[in-house]
Amino acid sequence: FLASPGGYYHGYAVEVEPSALAASLDEATPPDATWVKVIGDWPRRGVGAVPNFDESALRAAVAAAHSGGRKVAIHTAAPDTPGMAVRAGVDSIEHGLFLTEDDVAMLGGRGGAWVPTIAAMEILAEQLGPASSGGRLLAEGLHNVRRLLPDAVAAGVNVMAGTDLALRHGEVAREAARMVDYGMDERDVVAALTEVPRRYFDVAGFVPGRPADFIVVDAPDSVAALAAPRLVVRCGVVVADRR
Repeated sequence: FLASPGGYYHGYAVEVEPSALAASLDEATPPDATWVKVIGDWPRRGVGAVPNFDESALRAAVAAAHSGGRKVAIHTAAPDTPGMAVRAGVDSIEHGLFLTEDDVAMLGGRGGAWVPTIAAMEILAEQLGPASSGGRLLAEGLHNVRRLLPDAVAAGVNVMAGTDLALRHGEVAREAARMVDYGMDERDVVAALTEVPRRYFDVAGFVPGRPADFIVVDAPDSVAALAAPRLVVRCGVVVADRR
């Protein structure tokens, strides 16, 4: 995680000056890292969510990461950041509440990813409340997500489901239900939890001799079925059996 000074939870990110973002990538990330996470914006007291880095810094960072064989994901919840990130070539947009139609078209044109984390953003908006500027901003952004999400898959965006900090491990099916409510086709949502991540992250399928990870559900095209798998196998070991 890379952020500007004061631009993330204290102690959870490597803090770098915006002008040093690209130069800091190799020093701040392990040699075998395949991804770098940039905190693109963060709320400041009395100001609201503001960008941590400008577009030129993001563009230089993406170029440096790609030259080292790494991809870049970015946290962005503020209005100005997602457009800068897409134009800079960022590979995966996390939250991305204020993407535009042009951003989605550009991101999809290069096969980029978008993880909207709808449930997490809704929970945070509720915690902040409609009377707060942060709550109103998130509500506005979620309205924008509802408008854009149905067309993102058709535009070629690799839409995936994420939980962020709001949902417990294993509850990603709750996010799937929200994605359907926001207008995505149910089959596309199932793919967002299964086929799309496997393809996007180039994860091998079943290989003889390797431990298998899979779930068995009643209906392969049903989001509701994902929430109640009949069988869960992790690393070749049955961890849940409800057959």
